[in-house]
Amino acid sequence: MLGQQIDEMAKQLQLGYTHFVIRTELASTLAKMKDAFDMAPVFFVMTLNSHRGASILGLTRVLDRDKDCLALDSISRCLHSNAGCFPRISAQDVRSVRKQFDENATNIRQRAQKIVKLRDREIAHLNHDLALGKPKLPNNDNLRPDIEWAYKEIRNALDEVSEACLGKKKIGSLGPLCCIDFKPLLEAVDDALKAKERELARSR
Repeated sequence: MLGQQIDEMAKQLQLGYTHFVIRTELASTLAKMKDAFDMAPVFFVMTLNSHRGASILGLTRVLDRDKDCLALDSISRCLHSNAGCFPRISAQDVRSVRKQFDENATNIRQRAQKIVKLRDREIAHLNHDLALGKPKLPNNDNLRPDIEWAYKEIRNALDEVSEACLGKKKIGSLGPLCCIDFKPLLEAVDDALKAKERELARSR
């Protein structure tokens, strides 16, 4: 049961972190390629916002306190109800592992409060001002270090539980699910635009 929950949560984290990496790398790349961005600004803005929202939802989903969510609290409950069911560790040690896990989860939630608020602002019905069209959504660039930190701290907390109770880390390295393969495409577009500009300049 514990292993299945950690495996499923690892999939959620990996997917959300992939969105985070794509958004970060795409924003960085486009900042250096204004001509490419100007060709399709609406597409790129919507793409960046979509990856931003998916990365925030992937993170905050595992921080939710609802008892029906597969989240950090469900791992804690599993440790509590199955304290005597792990062959390689005593029930008392499981309780100690759970106590440390709960402390880690509390620390993560405290630092992630602004991220959770940003998540709530992404959902219009939780923000009356946004629903009325008053403020714009905040940019999450200033929260980028906290988002990355939270993803990795959740990974570390789950791996500590997994190693203690199951004998192995079930998540390990937290990296994107795919290579960041859009850079060569954008570089080719940018090179073509610059070549066209040079050709136009010569013909004048």
